[in-house]
Amino acid sequence: MTVAMGLFMHAVYQDGTLAAQQSPEELLETLNRHEKRVEGSNAFLVTACDELNELAPAEVLAGRYFKAREESPGHTVWVDGQAKHEPYTEVDIAAQRRILEASVEVRAAKVIAAAKLWGVYE
Repeated sequence: MTVAMGLFMHAVYQDGTLAAQQSPEELLETLNRHEKRVEGSNAFLVTACDELNELAPAEVLAGRYFKAREESPGHTVWVDGQAKHEPYTEVDIAAQRRILEASVEVRAAKVIAAAKLWGVYE
């Protein structure tokens, strides 16, 4: 999958798919219809990454939060076997906004770098 993911990421960047301002949800729908779609790419695209300040790659590529995250910014932590919602700090939110407000070229480069660290991109 790693080579295919790399080709897919370059294709969606080159053909302008990422340039359109759309929500992460709409971006995922567009990517799922893309001719070079890679099986299993959604798992990577929707998973929050430490390398992206707890943003999912789809959010970074779209430059916007998922709707659910807009309503309740934070993440889930496990405490004593129980899931607990923990809101982001102002520092976390500021760091995320810097990423989301960067140019599409910078955002795409950050997602590709995260994909390489995850081992899903060569």
